[in-house]
Amino acid sequence: MKLSASTFLGSCLLVCCLSLLAAAPASSVEENAEEPYLPFQAQETLPSPKNSDPASGETAPPGEEHAPPQASGAAESEPEEPRSPLETLRAITFPDVTPGTPEADCISYAAHLGLLQGIEDGLFGPEVLVTRAMAVTVLYRMSGEEAPPDQAFSDVSAEDWFAPAAAWAAKTGIATGYEDGTFRPNLPVTRSQLSALLYRMAVREDAADHAAVLEAYQDSGKLPDYAREPVAWALENRLFAGMVSDTIYPELSVTRGQMAQMLTALTAYREGDELAQAITDSLSAREYRFTDEIRTQLQAEVEATAKRYGAVGMQVAVIHNGAVMDSFATGWATQRTAPMTVDHKLRVASISKVDVALAAMALWDQGVVDLEESIGTYWNATMRNPYYKDTPVTIDAILSHTSSIGMFENASLRKAAVRSNLTSAGGYSYMKPGALSSYGYNNYAFGVLGMTLELAANKNLNQVMAPIFSVMGLDVSYFSGEIKASDLHTTLYQYGGSVGRDLATARGNVAPGSPGANGAFFAGGFTASAKDQAALVALLANDGKFQGVPLLSRRAVEYMESPLGYISDGEYYQCHPLRYQNGLYGRDKLYYHTGSAFGVYNFLSYDPDTGDGVVVLTSGASAARDGRGIYSVCGSIGSTVYDLLRDADSFAADTSAEGTA
Repeated sequence: MKLSASTFLGSCLLVCCLSLLAAAPASSVEENAEEPYLPFQAQETLPSPKNSDPASGETAPPGEEHAPPQASGAAESEPEEPRSPLETLRAITFPDVTPGTPEADCISYAAHLGLLQGIEDGLFGPEVLVTRAMAVTVLYRMSGEEAPPDQAFSDVSAEDWFAPAAAWAAKTGIATGYEDGTFRPNLPVTRSQLSALLYRMAVREDAADHAAVLEAYQDSGKLPDYAREPVAWALENRLFAGMVSDTIYPELSVTRGQMAQMLTALTAYREGDELAQAITDSLSAREYRFTDEIRTQLQAEVEATAKRYGAVGMQVAVIHNGAVMDSFATGWATQRTAPMTVDHKLRVASISKVDVALAAMALWDQGVVDLEESIGTYWNATMRNPYYKDTPVTIDAILSHTSSIGMFENASLRKAAVRSNLTSAGGYSYMKPGALSSYGYNNYAFGVLGMTLELAANKNLNQVMAPIFSVMGLDVSYFSGEIKASDLHTTLYQYGGSVGRDLATARGNVAPGSPGANGAFFAGGFTASAKDQAALVALLANDGKFQGVPLLSRRAVEYMESPLGYISDGEYYQCHPLRYQNGLYGRDKLYYHTGSAFGVYNFLSYDPDTGDGVVVLTSGASAARDGRGIYSVCGSIGSTVYDLLRDADSFAADTSAEGTA
């Protein structure tokens, strides 16, 4: 039976008066939890007047209600055709939300209920992260209960807009805070934490066996104990519909748009609201995958390509629609000892420069570095090209290989040696910093860059990027010896089978004792599997978003993709430090980077328009290049994959854990 408009509006009023029927268990949502990562967006502060409520966008004086967005329509004197409940709902719009999608319907639904409304300038802010203060405020509204007069948290004062909600959450056990007695209201709430909050809020019977529910998800073993039952409940009742396919990412933050989806599903669960249920049913986290026939064909092609070019071992990862879709492996990680798997870790060689650039972008987003500032600022030293004293040597110039720093391939990259080199005239060429005419591929300068970033952050690059790597579930490292799964290291082989880099060396490369002490690893030492590296490529292909959550700003990705100019010798456009070519492997534009050292020949690439991409890591292959300057062992399989990704018949029907409507 179709729900009438009046029934729908009545149910909306009813939801706003829901009572709290389930108290929290003794364990805390935050118990033993690490602080969530604050990416660039959480650092930004939206204007919020003294009496405003950022959870809903309220800016009214005390005692006045902020009305939800009003539908636009004809004058009251003109009769209107009756509208369906969904049409009524869709009349609530925001300029930054694409209409007509299930996600937009969830946002309109949450806005109509008054649970989530807008931020500044009438925008909804679908990608703004939900903080802990916002989350408990929404649940406090839903409870319809009174807040206690006393505040339980040491970092919440009576004047804070979220104080009543925090006091209520403490009283009811919805949230008990951290062990030091703080609430930490401005931290983003994670998927695990929000699941627990909603679970405790929900009217429920005992959940089904959570172990059985969770076994379908690849990373369920990473769930904290307090979150296992709540997350299983959330998955079982489609609160993560449209967000989760086969991987949960429990420590990932939640956006306002995603919370709107979860609130819609919660309403369907608690109230049996037919419209909320219909909207939730229309959500799907689609899982793309090749058909079994295409997977078999591609595995055979990987094996044949490795054999054709003499590779001892090879990994391939495929990106589609901005997500890692599949991965393949063949050959040996260590000959006659360990077959290569998709999880083995290889030195990615000069692809590391892209990974160092990601760290630079994270620090730029956080305001820790200025890309146009002299690098000497971070060294507390004067580092200027003496031939161009008025032109600073910058992070920007290093990223584009136009720094004018000398190409000292065999020079020490220890801190004292670099400082001595770059504070003297002999540390620079006669070229002008930052000019396209000064282009020269420079490994030494990237070692200097990594050190500069560490000095600016007072952290090593693993620590700088640990929050991003952690929420993405990646075991990767700028220092190969700090890979957690040390048994997955790979012996690197030269063409012909001799050892280029042994396991002991890979396991022994650890971070120096202090930030900026040694830059030897940054030009080529990043260590990962092809599917790990592909996840970072997908972050770029998605304009800095992972699973819909912004981890880097769009401006950072646009900067990395921005071309300095055309390099005629290589027939590519040099970016920061990506390159791109037009028409490569049948794509209008393909961003890419290659890498080679100690016998590895590697390649990453992505199409910014489609979100397709390929990462190929090899060991022991031939150094032959194709007609576009890419290592043939990589380009051959890359070309095949891009062809398959263009063919709709390559894909199987959706088999996501959430299913389809």
